[in-house]
Amino acid sequence: MLGEPPLPRSLETENRGDTVAQHAERVQGVDPQDSPGAGGQGGEEGRKEDASRGEEGHPDGASKQAAEPPHEDPHAESNATMAGSGSADTTADSSRPTGTAEVDAKQAPASDTNNATDSTAAASVANVATGGFQEWFNSVAQAEESGALGQIACPEGDEAKLCEATFKFLRKLKVRVFQDISCHRNRNWIPVVLTKITKEVSPFKYICVDNEPEKVEEAKQAHTALSDGIVEYQVKTWWNKDSIEPAEPQFPKLVMAFDLLSGLSFGRVYNFFASCKRANVDGVLIDNYPSVSNDPGRGRRYLNVKRHPFKFGQTDVVQNITFDPSAPERQLLLYNKTTLPDSLR
Repeated sequence: MLGEPPLPRSLETENRGDTVAQHAERVQGVDPQDSPGAGGQGGEEGRKEDASRGEEGHPDGASKQAAEPPHEDPHAESNATMAGSGSADTTADSSRPTGTAEVDAKQAPASDTNNATDSTAAASVANVATGGFQEWFNSVAQAEESGALGQIACPEGDEAKLCEATFKFLRKLKVRVFQDISCHRNRNWIPVVLTKITKEVSPFKYICVDNEPEKVEEAKQAHTALSDGIVEYQVKTWWNKDSIEPAEPQFPKLVMAFDLLSGLSFGRVYNFFASCKRANVDGVLIDNYPSVSNDPGRGRRYLNVKRHPFKFGQTDVVQNITFDPSAPERQLLLYNKTTLPDSLR
């Protein structure tokens, strides 16, 4: 089972209601108009401040003085957290020369540590999924000016409503981790959603899950146009207990199961929802048939989570996605932490 790597701490304090410019100033630590080659602190003044710092770390107590090279390009930093290959909290300072003066850690200003963390965090998100920070910033700014922000051109057909609704819910919840256990079924339209959402949100991860390797591979072939680091693939029995990885409070998580639960046993359906509840995910997106009664027999085609034996309560978000006029009414429901019953734990 592939684990989910931690995401950058730079987003822990993000006010997701900020404008793009405010987002850039806080995350990058520079004015959006500055050159991306200015580095985490920018300019000669930032380098002088770095050079004046001592950082304790050697066994003999000797300090290391910061001496960052001029014109460091933050785009050279790889976004390791989205590729699942490291922590965003680690600073690579092995290239700094070693001094001889001892530093009393108790007397060291607390702002030094905070500044170093902020600088590292900013560098860790500099390479967002669509390229460097400046490229991402410019694309979002242009979308805001043109009124295209929040708009998506989904493929025509029955799945257009599903595509549009999924994109809307991702933005509504400010999702950063999207786990799709029906990714094989959604492979024809999900690349459009991912391409659009990653231009507005950084960082963002899509987790494609199926219990059959062949289906995961087929979904992977449909994702070839997506940027590296966006998608993680998992082959696992997702209806088992605790199969959904816990959500991090600072990184809202949405789990989707479309056109999938209706054919499963009630026990597997219950385990899936219980796993989502224990994982404390921010949203669970499912399809539901509100007018049918549940049939426990094999070959069941429809599921209604609002009736026995589930009896889930009402949810605020409902989207009609009936494809076939001759079939029962079909809705897309979004349950959250509070609307999922506490009895699922």
